Amino acid sequence: MITDVNTLDNFEGFTANLASGTDEYTDFVIEISDSNFYGESDIKDCPINSQGETNGFCYKSTKYALINAQITKNGKPVHAVVCDMPFYKEWSPASWNLRTLYYNNKFMYFSPRTREGKI
Repeated sequence: MITDVNTLDNFEGFTANLASGTDEYTDFVIEISDSNFYGESDIKDCPINSQGETNGFCYKSTKYALINAQITKNGKPVHAVVCDMPFYKEWSPASWNLRTLYYNNKFMYFSPRTREGKI
């Protein structure tokens, strides 16, 4: 169960993934509840310095609240020192019987285009 999460200015979205190991056919449940997902915020994706330049610090990205949860046989360590990124790209055979439940979540400040014009 994942609860009381607040995400701001999500570029790739929030997800909850499990590694089933060899337990491929057990029923697994991921529940995400009482959380807030914010699309745009006052944080600029392309901040401008005093000379009117971004200094290469500009990340135009589509913003997602959530990415589908997944369950795989292997998975990646949660608190790894060195780990393949991004976490949502897991190259392992999928397992069966995952249910994802969403309760009492709020989605705010999402629009068809970001402030930087990204769809």
